[in-house]
Amino acid sequence: MFSHLDENQLTLDAAAALDFRARSSNKAFLFCIFCCVHGCFITSTKVMRPSLCLRSSLEMRSLAPVERNNGDSEMAEKLKGERSTLSSANAFLKAQKALLAAENNFLKSEALKIKAVNKELKTVNDALKEKNSKLSMNNTELANAFVNLANKITKISRSSEWAHESSKWAQGKLK
Repeated sequence: MFSHLDENQLTLDAAAALDFRARSSNKAFLFCIFCCVHGCFITSTKVMRPSLCLRSSLEMRSLAPVERNNGDSEMAEKLKGERSTLSSANAFLKAQKALLAAENNFLKSEALKIKAVNKELKTVNDALKEKNSKLSMNNTELANAFVNLANKITKISRSSEWAHESSKWAQGKLK
């Protein structure tokens, strides 16, 4: 990443941190070191091949033992503490992730239940619409039947009046 520094420009703390990290883990990791000379962050993604301000990890390893002082054990303890803190935070985040996954599964099951209830309600609603339509048709037929009955009653009453009048007329003629 930053190839503008040579190994002599790294601070003792940075060299000690690199050496500690390289020895303490054989897994690939990403770490950052602040370059005090240039004010930039130096990163590495592999244990043995850091893309740092160093020319190679072998040069860094050959320099680190010569430049070490009593601060190395303090740095190692500090890094162990940070690692412990990060490990605890990681465990907490994993637990949170598990809780969120469980809640997500619960919400998915609730969503499926709601979909099933909605489907049942739609079926009931469709059946009610069909019955309402039939009742509406029955009401129309009933109204038509009442109109026809009223028309027949009117006709009968008219014919009845006519029959009554004609019977009066016939009785008047017979007298």
